[in-house]
Amino acid sequence: MFWRTRDREKQSSKENVDASTAAGHSEQTVADILPQPPKLLHYGLPLQVRCLASDPLHGTVAVGCLHGEVKLFARSGAEVLLGPQHHSPVLHLVFAPLCGKLVVVHSPNNVCTWALHPIPTLDTAVPLPQTLTSELITVACLAPLSSIVLFGTDKGSVRAYDAESSHFSPWSLRSSSGSASTASALCALEPNPTLSQRLLVGERSGRLRVFDAD
Repeated sequence: MFWRTRDREKQSSKENVDASTAAGHSEQTVADILPQPPKLLHYGLPLQVRCLASDPLHGTVAVGCLHGEVKLFARSGAEVLLGPQHHSPVLHLVFAPLCGKLVVVHSPNNVCTWALHPIPTLDTAVPLPQTLTSELITVACLAPLSSIVLFGTDKGSVRAYDAESSHFSPWSLRSSSGSASTASALCALEPNPTLSQRLLVGERSGRLRVFDAD
């Protein structure tokens, strides 16, 4: 994982110091001896936290902030700042541990996918498909044992995004039976952990629906 870069840099710095001493170079400054931190290393929080997410597999916590930054806290204590790809609030964060990705949704509807191994790098940054430009993402979750991220919208639809390939699926589910203009916004998506094709959808109107995605 990315926080191990600091350990590698310490080891590399130690090897350089040992080699330099062995060669007879005794004049070294403190800056020469101390390891340099990773470029992304950062401490503290950017302005105004907007959302949180955790990776249960690796123990990483992600914090989305007002101006588009994402802060990562590793289990080891390392802190890494991902610079904003869109200078707009981060609305949703979803880890996809099986493919080592982090999906970030910026306001109003921009999706960025970060690859976390071996160090965090931007994989893709894409807007929503044209069919979704009139909708806003209101909830996001990961389908069990997959790299599929499910997005619920304010028009009552559910869309699928593959974090591994960075592509949206052409299919969608419509929660409400009425038209898009009268549909209730979605506030919860809960896949069944044992039957991944079953999806529980919660609407802000208070209604619950169960879908069979197969």
